[in-house]
Amino acid sequence: MKQADRNEDRRLILDRAREVHTFPAVRFAAGFLGEPKLASQACATIADLLHREEIRNPNRAEANKVLDQVIATSKDKSLVEPVKSFKSAK
Repeated sequence: MKQADRNEDRRLILDRAREVHTFPAVRFAAGFLGEPKLASQACATIADLLHREEIRNPNRAEANKVLDQVIATSKDKSLVEPVKSFKSAK
């Protein structure tokens, strides 16, 4: 990510991170929630990763905090509604 010069490249990296089905990939994407030009892609990647119970459940407390950040950050209702539903799922 440090070597990416353009936001398009950074968004692509965030998009590809959704293929790394681990909680560290969630943490990686969450690190970009505060960057306006990358936040939308970070939210989408986090949502894609955390809809998987095998990633979300072992890290429930931290996952819920990240999901709260996605809910607060994303302006995409079609992304936020599913996030709310699997955040509340046990």
